[in-house]
Amino acid sequence: MDIKSLKPLFDRSRVTTDWQCPRKRYLQYEYEGRGITPDTTFLELFMGTCLHDGLAAIATFHQQGEGVDIDLIASTAQKQMFASLMAQSAGENEMDSLAFANEQAALVEGMLRGFYLHAWPRLMKVYPRILHIEEEMTYEQNGFIFMSRPDLVVADEEGNIWYVEYKSTSSKREEWVNSWATAIQIHSSVWAIEATTKEKVTGVIVQGLYKGFESYGKQSSPFCYAYHRAGNP
Repeated sequence: MDIKSLKPLFDRSRVTTDWQCPRKRYLQYEYEGRGITPDTTFLELFMGTCLHDGLAAIATFHQQGEGVDIDLIASTAQKQMFASLMAQSAGENEMDSLAFANEQAALVEGMLRGFYLHAWPRLMKVYPRILHIEEEMTYEQNGFIFMSRPDLVVADEEGNIWYVEYKSTSSKREEWVNSWATAIQIHSSVWAIEATTKEKVTGVIVQGLYKGFESYGKQSSPFCYAYHRAGNP
């Protein structure tokens, strides 16, 4: 194969990294064909992986007409998160590492259970047909191929196509909600869906999964902690 005939690949992460610093993009994604990757993985990536695996499993069970085993899905995500954080913290204070791993693992499990109980039934009521679950999609522009993996593509009862993007967040502010109207990930993924499926996307749903925030060294979320006051007869 003539290497000159190959078309360059890019994605949202490469684009936004290039906006920050072209050299950073080169070192992170292109150096020696693979880029330089850090030895450690950030908490957000651990959590995002566990959540997306669980959310994809919910959609897959549903699409196949099987009962969604939320206990299995949520507990698997909890164990995955706990094991990843404990492996990452090897050599650090064992008690602190154990407490933090338990806290974040409980958060992931709680968000999945809460989503399945509260948001998933409403989503499926309005958009009952699941079309694509984390499938690789591309579109070509100016000799470059853009790569995307939309979280979920569904259809409503009229057959209109909708793109669902999951985002864990520590913010519920209006600024966070409004930011998605101009987010490159949303618009570029829509183009990839339309180019791959040959179907027009009617709209986009950004489904937030609220994880709370850190307060006094602890995760402020009912999925992690609850107040208890002993009875005082």
